[in-house]
Amino acid sequence: MNTLETQLAHRLHHLVDGEFDSTAPAGAVLDRGQRAGRRRATAMVATASLAVVAVGAVAAAGITQPWADNHPSAAPPAQTPRLSLAAAVASSQNTSYQVKVTQNWGQGSVDTTDGAFDPTTDTGYLNKTSTGGGVAYEERLLDGTLFIGSSGSTEWKQEQGRHDRLDYDRDLSGTLSASADPEQLFEMLRQSGAVISQTRTDSYHFQVRTNENSVASSYSGDVTVGADKRIATVTYQLKNSATKKGQTSTEQSTVTVALSGYGAPVTVDRPTDVVIVK
Repeated sequence: MNTLETQLAHRLHHLVDGEFDSTAPAGAVLDRGQRAGRRRATAMVATASLAVVAVGAVAAAGITQPWADNHPSAAPPAQTPRLSLAAAVASSQNTSYQVKVTQNWGQGSVDTTDGAFDPTTDTGYLNKTSTGGGVAYEERLLDGTLFIGSSGSTEWKQEQGRHDRLDYDRDLSGTLSASADPEQLFEMLRQSGAVISQTRTDSYHFQVRTNENSVASSYSGDVTVGADKRIATVTYQLKNSATKKGQTSTEQSTVTVALSGYGAPVTVDRPTDVVIVK
């Protein structure tokens, strides 16, 4: 008799053990269902446990291993002597200063120049004396107007045009002397061709070669930086070779440039007896 109960019994037999002639194994089916349920529950528990472990591992990693954004940045590279000296030069520029230049030509010949300069107003002065004393040469720069005087005369010559610095390279005969202009020294020390080395804290050795206006110059000396991180002294050996009308002349000297009074005001009196140079 092919009743619904009989068909169901056949299918249950087939599901359990493939036998269709025995009584429907209701107990076996229930036991199999219970075992499957336990396997599913165990799997769910295992999956949940793994999820908890994974979350714990991530949290621990967040505590013991900070993210990359929290890592300290790499230390900046150490400054080279060139960069350190360039920083001191930059701090010394674009502000007023007082200067004293001593130039030793050998055989007892020494020139001394005292002055002050404010590059922001193109105002300053210098007084140059030679061996034996007495003012041999003077310059006054007032708002870009340059006046030149000399010992033994009350008359001043007013140079044409506007000037933005004092002329340290001029002597009484108007010929080229040695470069002692701090502004030029600052520029020279920052040249790409300058060879710079650090000898001790805030002290540097330099070597520079220049060639301008038919004058070849070589400088070799030392720079000291003061507590204010500005140039304090520059001492160097200088050799100049100048060619004029086919003749070459050479001169050597030792120059010391001492700088102080950075930021102090510079005042200059206008000369009264003036002749304008045409």
